[in-house]
Amino acid sequence: MSRTSEHLGIPAAQLAQRIRRSGLLSAAQLDAFADLLQHNGEGDDSQALADKLVSLGLLTRYQAETLAQPEPAPLVLNDYVVLDPVGQGGMGRVFKAKHRRLERTVALKVLRAELTRDEQALRRFEREFQASGKLSHRHIVMAHDAGEAHGVHYLITEFVAGRDLQRLVQEDGPLPVPVAVDYLLQAASGLEYAHANGVVHRDVKPSNLLVDEWETVKVLDLGLARIVDMVEQEDRAAPHFTLSSTGQVLGTLDYLSPEQASDSRRADERSDIYSLGCTLYFLITGSPLYRRDSIEAKLKAHREEPIPALGQVGRGVPEDLDKVFQKMVAKRPSGRYPSVRDLIVDLRACCDRHGWVQGNSRMNA
Repeated sequence: MSRTSEHLGIPAAQLAQRIRRSGLLSAAQLDAFADLLQHNGEGDDSQALADKLVSLGLLTRYQAETLAQPEPAPLVLNDYVVLDPVGQGGMGRVFKAKHRRLERTVALKVLRAELTRDEQALRRFEREFQASGKLSHRHIVMAHDAGEAHGVHYLITEFVAGRDLQRLVQEDGPLPVPVAVDYLLQAASGLEYAHANGVVHRDVKPSNLLVDEWETVKVLDLGLARIVDMVEQEDRAAPHFTLSSTGQVLGTLDYLSPEQASDSRRADERSDIYSLGCTLYFLITGSPLYRRDSIEAKLKAHREEPIPALGQVGRGVPEDLDKVFQKMVAKRPSGRYPSVRDLIVDLRACCDRHGWVQGNSRMNA
């Protein structure tokens, strides 16, 4: 349904002027549609002008609405044109964008404006693209570029058309066991590669695992990743991230290992394995491992409460898979798999014993 001009909040002439100055349209496009901008710019119906440009594919609806804001956010960041918002995380917003010359669709992650005044946040953001940039794997969202424009810090990654596993379960319900195990194996393959290259993710959770139209799972958001060979230097320079000292815990509590909650510097490969175990529980049951009403109660549950038997809460869970799960979420790191490679071996053995075909999970479930 078309909206009236007052919804955009500015006169058509002002909108036309902002479009010309925005950098969204090339010189050739401005020349080709000069009459349209001039004619509509002389009237009062800014909505009609916006609707026309959207219908012609010259602007997205988000771009038109952004240009009408009292103080529009920049829509062109160096070589990248912001198209539409696709998500939001703790560090900032994620947009679908396009490289102007290569015509390549990408994901553009923008650091929240208030965090650009925080040196520690900027260091974490820099660490994100350093960690992402050194990784190239089928099951990891690939980083392409990073930069700053108009005071905006951003990271460019490949754009994955699909849903994250949090949204998938929320919309479709718990996954069949073979599908959940296949998705977990794919994520584990990406993490194994990251660990081999000195990167611990530290924020593994369903919303950081994307599945595309080909049933390929990709790990994303290395914003909390730790480059092992930088640890000593960083530990000397940065304060500890502990619940007691800052009131904050990096990562998401439902998937956070007990040792990571007390001191994030202790997070290693086994912490990612714990988070994968919590993710497996969610994929099969649709619920977090420990459903509690407060931060303190949730952290205590991860530290002290008995581990639920996966077979008692999820349908079709064989005993050998429950044993793998129990080992993944052991309270102490020493009780878990020493490496993702060891975890993958046991998960694949489960698949072989039960005839679960890996790949194209939905079709083989």
